[in-house]
Amino acid sequence: MGANRFDRRALLGLAAVAGTGLLIGCAKDEPPVDGPALPSPSSSGSAPATPPPTVNAPDLTPPAAGALQIPERSWSLETRGGKEILSYGVVVENIGDRVAYLNSFEIRFVGRDGEDVIPAESVFLKAEVTVVLPGERVGFGNTFAAPASGVSRMDVEVATKEWWAPVNSVHAFAPITVGEVATDRSSPPKKLMFAVDSAYGMVLPSTRATALFRDKEGKIVGGATAPEPSALPSGRSEGAFTVEHGLPKAADAASTEVFVPILL
Repeated sequence: MGANRFDRRALLGLAAVAGTGLLIGCAKDEPPVDGPALPSPSSSGSAPATPPPTVNAPDLTPPAAGALQIPERSWSLETRGGKEILSYGVVVENIGDRVAYLNSFEIRFVGRDGEDVIPAESVFLKAEVTVVLPGERVGFGNTFAAPASGVSRMDVEVATKEWWAPVNSVHAFAPITVGEVATDRSSPPKKLMFAVDSAYGMVLPSTRATALFRDKEGKIVGGATAPEPSALPSGRSEGAFTVEHGLPKAADAASTEVFVPILL
C-alpha cells in the first residue's frame, strides 16, 4: 500500500444552500495535520522538472474566480415490493482555479409545507467528495428505501474545508478518470462495472466510487455510492460495485456515469 496512508478527518466549514447554485467553503490558515493526507509532491519517486512553489497551507477564502456550483440535481421515486425506493443524484462542478478539498454535502427532501419528509440525520442524505479539481465535474448519489411520497423539493448544502493551489508542497493532486461503464443483465440492473485511470503515482488504499443514473433524455433520475471502500492502484485498473435496490426503472443503463471522488 505504500508508506502514505489516509486518515479520517472531521469535515468542517461554512455551508451555503445549493438552491442558489453557488456553494462557498472556508479554510484554515494552518497546514493539515490529520485527515486524508494525499501523497506529497516528492513521494512519487521522480523529481519534478521545476521545484514546486513553497505553498504549504490552504487558501483562507474561496477563490475569487469562482467556487463550487451544483449545475444538476434530481431524484426519482418508485415502489418495489411494497417499498418506496428513492434515488437521487447530484453534479458538483469546480469553476474556480483552486482545488476544493474535503467537501461534505447534506441533502434535504422537503415537502410543500417546508418540512423535511426524510429525517435529516439519515446517513443516505450525507455525502463526502474529497477532491474536486479546477474545472472538474463529479457526481454522487444514493438509492435507498424511504417513505418519500410527499417530497416536492430537493436541497443541497455543502461545506468546503480547504482550497488548495493545484501545485503545492503538501498535496500532489492528480486526476482520476472512469470509462467503459457497463451494467449486468438483471432487471433492474444492479452491478456496475468500469475501468479507472488514476494519475496518482501510488496506491490509494481506501476509495469509494459513485454513480449517476440518467434517462434517455439525459435527465438525472438517481445515483449511488459504493457500499464498501476499495484500494485504487496507480494507472489502469478495473472496478465494480453493486447497487442494492438496482437502478431506477427510468434509468438508461447505457447513460450511467461513474466517478471516484472519495479518498478516505
